[in-house]
Amino acid sequence: TTVKVGNRTCTITVTKPEAGTGTSSFYYKTGDMQPNDTERVRWFLLINNNKEWVANTVTVEDDIQGGQTLDMSSFDITVSGYRNERFVGENALTEFHTTFPNSVITATDNHISVRLDQYDASQNTVNIAYKTKITDFDQKEFANNSKIWYQILYKDQVSGQESNHQVANINANGGVDGSRYTSFTVKKIWNDKENQDGKRPKTITVQLYANDQKVNDKTIE
Repeated sequence: TTVKVGNRTCTITVTKPEAGTGTSSFYYKTGDMQPNDTERVRWFLLINNNKEWVANTVTVEDDIQGGQTLDMSSFDITVSGYRNERFVGENALTEFHTTFPNSVITATDNHISVRLDQYDASQNTVNIAYKTKITDFDQKEFANNSKIWYQILYKDQVSGQESNHQVANINANGGVDGSRYTSFTVKKIWNDKENQDGKRPKTITVQLYANDQKVNDKTIE
């Protein structure tokens, strides 16, 4: 931006700040994948971590990037501080709005909008957790980008501050790159002296497990 005062001009460069990534920040976004749930990614929006008084509405716009889609039933919203509430499951957004009628959280497959009223946000930390379903299992990482608008009481307005996060895909990046699918061969080896007693079964059943849970049986001859 060029500013002219009298006969003098100067150029001012404005750099848009990015939100912090620690609990001391007013807002940050993070996420991860759990080894026992490799088909979904967990995401967290953490707002007003220090339970500040705010001067006006707090707004967050959260964009879910490619290779994933929002699981609408996965919301887990926690309000802690002056108020202590929790809303879980597919009715979480409706129940949140019923309890805090001046605030609203809306969501589509790839976008979440948060509007927190000044008095609902003040002295409260709001943690919005949700999961996305993976649609591209070979994608190396998943990204979500967000922006926040807020003003702590008696401090400057913050507009469009970014907090973005990337999560490595453990399906593709678990030490090697490649497909999520694994093939294997099962070979029967009998230790019965060529069935000398005539007790060898005609078929055997192989049980297939994933994450300690049986997912299928396969009978082979």
